[in-house]
Amino acid sequence: MISIVVPIWDEVGSLPHLAEEVMARDIGDKIELILVEDGSTDGSAEAMDEMAQEDERIVPVHLGAHRGKSAAYTAGFKHARGDIIVTLDGDLQDDPADVPLLLDKLDDDHDAVIGWRRTRCHPYLSKVVPSRLFNLLVRIVFRLGLHDTNCPIRAIRARFVRELELAPGEHRYLPVLLALRGARLGEVTVSHRPRKYGDAKFGSPFRLAEGIACLLRLGLWGERRG
Repeated sequence: MISIVVPIWDEVGSLPHLAEEVMARDIGDKIELILVEDGSTDGSAEAMDEMAQEDERIVPVHLGAHRGKSAAYTAGFKHARGDIIVTLDGDLQDDPADVPLLLDKLDDDHDAVIGWRRTRCHPYLSKVVPSRLFNLLVRIVFRLGLHDTNCPIRAIRARFVRELELAPGEHRYLPVLLALRGARLGEVTVSHRPRKYGDAKFGSPFRLAEGIACLLRLGLWGERRG
């Protein structure tokens, strides 16, 4: 089984399209779509429950309050039944059509495959530039050969993350934590689509500073997480 974990925070407009696109992909005989609802107020929770009643492959998980993306991943990983976990964002900027590419690379002697958004449909100054600085710092501190550490679309062997407890903000460093646990990392180029539904959730000017603080914390004590 392949478990697809998607954090959901006010994504009611994209939910039916997300499920349709995921289920249309040729990614194995058994899949489950785990939708982790992170304190939405737009009806996403109710929409998820209705979708699960119509399709048993859809698994809704409710956090009960907005706890952030790291908490959503942690909950989704614990609920996943598959040997392979794929992560996506819920806004459909990640293309589910790229999932087979990740899985093919995973079969090629890797434990985790991270997407690389070579071309991004994000505002250049507010998101692209901070992201490039972020990735440069990660390469310097942890010497990972990845271009897009925080890319949301990934395929991971479940044994590396099923018991992982992500502290707030650590979702940005999931590949770092995987490497500290001995995972063999790969990378594939993926597409990035314009946003059609909802609003951007993580455009705060403090995002880079928060990421750097978390990077320093991991750099100081990350080896003990291995």
